[in-house]
Amino acid sequence: MKRLLYILILCMGILFIGSCDTISGKDGPKFTIKVLEMTNGTDNDNDGYYSSLRLYFDVDVDESGEKEIYVKIYYRMTGTETYTLFFTSVTYFIDGSVSDDEQYIILDGFSHAEYDFKVEVFQAEKESVEASQEAIQLPLETDLQDLLPISIFSINWSNSVDVDGDNYTTSRRMNIDADIPGGSASIYAKIYYKISSNTSYSLLTTTSNWSISGSTGADSHFETIGSLAHNTYDFKVELYRAGTSTPIVSSSDPSSDADLDNENFELSSEDGLISIYGSYWTNIIDNDIDGRRQFGMLNVDVDVSTGSKSIRVLLLIRENGTTTWYSWRNSEYFTITGGSGSDFITFAVGNLATVDYEFRVDVYEQGSGVIKDSHEPADDPDLDDEPFELLGSDSWFIATSDTKWTLATDGDSDGYRSFGRLTFDIVNGYGGDISIQARVLYKSVTNGSTTYTVYYTTSPFTLSAAGWDDFWIAIGNPNPQLSMDTYNFEIQILYNSSIVSSNRRDTPLVDEGFEPVSSD
Repeated sequence: MKRLLYILILCMGILFIGSCDTISGKDGPKFTIKVLEMTNGTDNDNDGYYSSLRLYFDVDVDESGEKEIYVKIYYRMTGTETYTLFFTSVTYFIDGSVSDDEQYIILDGFSHAEYDFKVEVFQAEKESVEASQEAIQLPLETDLQDLLPISIFSINWSNSVDVDGDNYTTSRRMNIDADIPGGSASIYAKIYYKISSNTSYSLLTTTSNWSISGSTGADSHFETIGSLAHNTYDFKVELYRAGTSTPIVSSSDPSSDADLDNENFELSSEDGLISIYGSYWTNIIDNDIDGRRQFGMLNVDVDVSTGSKSIRVLLLIRENGTTTWYSWRNSEYFTITGGSGSDFITFAVGNLATVDYEFRVDVYEQGSGVIKDSHEPADDPDLDDEPFELLGSDSWFIATSDTKWTLATDGDSDGYRSFGRLTFDIVNGYGGDISIQARVLYKSVTNGSTTYTVYYTTSPFTLSAAGWDDFWIAIGNPNPQLSMDTYNFEIQILYNSSIVSSNRRDTPLVDEGFEPVSSD
């Protein structure tokens, strides 16, 4: 911008004075440039280069009375030879050596460099130079190059989502607080990321524009970071003025901000909450039916709120009324998925002294030493006051063996039978005749059922001391027909309505296909 203004008071500033020449050898008045001064410099970014300077000049003449003159101002980049005309003033009057006829022009719009300026004085309606003077090495730059500096004051995290509590978050907010001293600006950020052990960053996201003003923290911007696979990451943030792609006005990375260093993330599918669904006993052996078992299988069903997890289960035991837990069994790692009931773990418990026992179940995720969930007697009655006795104290038993299917009917040979006799031997370890019942239960494998449903219970019958070979129960007509599915079966023997034997382990009881007669 080129402006010629009149001033009444001289503001002292920066002098960059070169040689002053008065043209001699001419008749008439002699003109001199008494003052050539730079003031009112604007340097927003404090780099020593000005986006605006006032060039003051005071032309005097050695005769009294007003003289009408005009000036031409030239510029060149320092170190070059040729001046270029920058400005030609209108004519104005000076009077002797008074100082109230000073003039100035504003220098702005120059690219970042040092410049020399030259002022030449002319009498009105003449073209010969009466006087000239230079101002050299003026450091100038454009308004865009002299913008107020923007800096990242802080970066921190908030609103972390970590469902499973393993210190790996699926989502959190990166809060960016940028400042600009004494002004305002519209900016945006580019956020980069890398696995901490890698060297190269990749662009994660580019934010929308946001406004900052001064050094308040109220104008901070947050960006939600997530959808990163289970790992430890570093981040880098670059700030830009809105509407520009260069230059970077401020940046931060792990070397300048610890909040960008070694940050743990994982996918939502990896952040499932591990919880114990429940525990239950099967395959209980209490031969003498005194309420104390010599053996039982403790089944522990663990779920995860989403996805799959690799876990292990630690079973602890203590005598009822004591306070110290002792490690009893530790499983291998196995995979659980969602709320499936088919991925339970089973512990064989037996040959314990004749005491009531309490059990505790602790669950650990692979790669972590932190207990993810734990159940004690207060959480599950199947872990409380469980009566056991030594094998030698459990004097009699009833058991089933030699399980098989007979008279299986599969008319269409599709692997699904419409009828079959579930046949088994009943062994009498009681030592005499005993009145018992036999019961068959089933559950769907396809639907992932966890609970067995009673299919058929016999009326009480007498089991002789010799036992019963090839006892059978019909599955299918005339008993209820099963819908087309794959089933697991369980055989129970009841004495006085109490289960004295349970068998769901034999191979013929697992993954058996059935369908109704109408489909066969």
